[in-house]
Amino acid sequence: MLAIHVMREINMSRTISSSFPTVSTDTAAHGDAPPRSAPASGASGRNPDRSAQASGALAGLSRRKSQGPSSEQRAAPDVTAPLPLETKREVTNHVLHLDPRTLAALSQTSRAWRDAIKGDVFLPLDVMPGIANAIHTLTQQVLQSGYQGDLPEKLLPILSPRNRERFVDATIGIQDETDKSYALLRLGAGMAHLSEPQRNRVVKAAIAIQDESAKGRALGGLGYRMAHLSEDQRNGVVDAVIGIRGEDHKGYAMAGLVAGMAYLSEGQRNRVVNAVIAVQDESAKGMALGRLGAEMAHLSEDQSNRVIGAVIAIEDKFTKGLALAGLGAGMAHLNEGQRNRVIGAAIGIEDESVKGAALAGLGARMADLNDAQRKCVVDAATGIRDAGSKVWALVGVAAGMANLGEGRHDGVIGAAIGAMESITDEMFKSMALDRLVAGMALLGEDQCDRVVDAAIGIENESAKGRTLRGLVAGMAHLSEGQSNRVVKAVIAMQDEFAKGLTLGTLGARIAHLSKDQRDSVVDAAVGINEESYKAEALAGLGAGMAHLNDAQRKRVVDAVIGIQNESAKGRALAGLGAGMADLNDAQRKCVVDAATGITAAQPKATALAALWEGMTVRRNINTGTPGSAEVTGGSVA
Repeated sequence: MLAIHVMREINMSRTISSSFPTVSTDTAAHGDAPPRSAPASGASGRNPDRSAQASGALAGLSRRKSQGPSSEQRAAPDVTAPLPLETKREVTNHVLHLDPRTLAALSQTSRAWRDAIKGDVFLPLDVMPGIANAIHTLTQQVLQSGYQGDLPEKLLPILSPRNRERFVDATIGIQDETDKSYALLRLGAGMAHLSEPQRNRVVKAAIAIQDESAKGRALGGLGYRMAHLSEDQRNGVVDAVIGIRGEDHKGYAMAGLVAGMAYLSEGQRNRVVNAVIAVQDESAKGMALGRLGAEMAHLSEDQSNRVIGAVIAIEDKFTKGLALAGLGAGMAHLNEGQRNRVIGAAIGIEDESVKGAALAGLGARMADLNDAQRKCVVDAATGIRDAGSKVWALVGVAAGMANLGEGRHDGVIGAAIGAMESITDEMFKSMALDRLVAGMALLGEDQCDRVVDAAIGIENESAKGRTLRGLVAGMAHLSEGQSNRVVKAVIAMQDEFAKGLTLGTLGARIAHLSKDQRDSVVDAAVGINEESYKAEALAGLGAGMAHLNDAQRKRVVDAVIGIQNESAKGRALAGLGAGMADLNDAQRKCVVDAATGITAAQPKATALAALWEGMTVRRNINTGTPGSAEVTGGSVA
C-alpha cells in the first residue's frame, strides 16, 4: 500500500521545512518530467541511513541532487512511539496529504516510487492533467463570456485561488437578479471553499438584491451555510431576511435561517423565532415552524412554548398537520407538558389524511414518549379509517416502536400491511407502499413477501416504478428470491422514464445481485432508446462499478460514450465518476476524453467536476480501503 511505502521513506521525527521546492528536471531520470501545470511539492529534511534507492527517492524532492547523508547524521528516535495508535493515525493522515501534484512529481524520482504510485488503482494520475487543463480552459471561457450562473459548485474545490476569485467576481456581476440569485445559491453551497473576503462579498451581494423573490432565494441558501459565516455576516443575513416584506418570498429564506439555528447567538435565535411567529401567511409560517422542530435543542423553554402555541393556532389544517409532524423531530427536547400539547393537537385533527401525516411524524419519536403518550398515539393511528392515511401513520409509529426493542412494532406493521392491501386504487396503493418500503428493515420475511407481491402487481408503471425504487433501496433486507422478483419486474417495465430511474437506483445496490442479474441490469440499461432516460440508468451504474466484471464495465462505458445528447451525456459521465477507480487505464482515458469533448458548458463542467472527485478519492491510509469522502485533489485549475 502506498501509505506504508511513504511511511517507510519518511522519518516522522525530522523537521519538515515550511517551503516545498520544485522538482529539478535532473531528478527525473527514470520517467517523464512532471507536467508544467502541476508543480511538484515535497518535504525537505535530513534522512539518514537509507538505501541508495530510497535516498534517491527522497532526494528528488530537493532543488538539487542530494550528496547523500553525512557521517554525523543519525536517525532520531521515533517520537511518536508513546502515542496511542489512534493518535498516530490521525497525525499520519495530516502529514501524508496525497496531493496528485506531489505524487506525480514523486513518481519521477525513482522506479520504486513510480511503481508504488502508478500501481495504486486509487491514484490514477495519468489522465488527471487533462481534466485539470479542461476545467481551467472551460472556467476561463465561461467566466469571460457573460457568465449566467451555470457552473456547478463542485468546481470550487478544484479551482485555483485566482479562478475562484474570478468565479466570485462573475457571479456577483450577473445583472439579471433571478439568474444572480440561483448563481449565489450555488456559490453558497461551496462556501467552505471561499476565503473570508469572498464570503463577505457573497453575503453583501445577496443582501443587495432588490427583487424580493430572488433575494429570499439567495438569503435562504446562505441560511443553510451559517456554519461558514462570521458573526457580522450572520447578523447581516438575519437582518435582511427579517426585512423582506413579501411573506410569500420570506418563507424559503426563513426556512434557511431556521436550519442554521445551531450557529446563531441567543439574541439572533430569539429574533428568528419572533419573526417566524409574526408571519401572517400560514403556508410560509407553517413551513418555518415545522423546520423549527428539528432545532428544538437550540431553543429555550419559553421559545419552545411559543413555537408550539403558534403551530396549534394555525387554521389551515394541512399546514397545521405538516407543522405538527415537524415538531415530532424535537420531542426529545420538550418537557412532558409540551409533548402532551403536541400529541393532543395531532389527535384532535379531524381530517384523516392530515392526522396520518401528523401522527407519522410524532410516532417516529416514540422512544421519547412515556407509556401513556405512546398508547394515545398508537390508538389514534390504528383508529384512522382511511386506509392510505392509516398506513402512513402506522409505519411512522412502527419505526418509533422498533427502537424500543422486543418486537413491539410487529403488530403495528401487520396492521399497516393489511390496510395497504385493502386499497383498490393503484395510485393510492402505491403511495401506501411507498411508506412501507421506506421501513423495509422493520418487516419480517413473510411481510416482505406481501409487500413485494403488492408492488409487482401494480399495473400503472409510473406508480409501480416509484414503489420498485423504494424496494431497490431496501434490497439488503430482501431474500434472494425476493430480490430476483424485483429485478425481473424492473427489467420488464415498458415505460422508459420509470425504467431508467429505477435501473439507476439499482446501480448502488448491485452488490446484492448475482452475476446473471447484473448482466440483465446492464443489458436493460444499455437497451433503453431515449438517451435522457438511458443516461439516468447508466449514471446510477457508476456507483456499482466495483461489482461489475470487465466486460460489463466496458459495455457501460461504451454506452455512455455513445450518447449524442450532451446534456444526457454529461449526467451519465458524472455518474461514472463514482466508479473511476474501478476502471482500467484505457476506460478512464475514454471517459475523460468524452467529458473534455463536450461543447456545452454546464454538462461539461458537471462531468469534469464529478470525474475529478471520483479520481481523487483516496484510500484510507490505515486500512487500504477507499475513503468515503476523502478528497486530496487540491486546487489545480
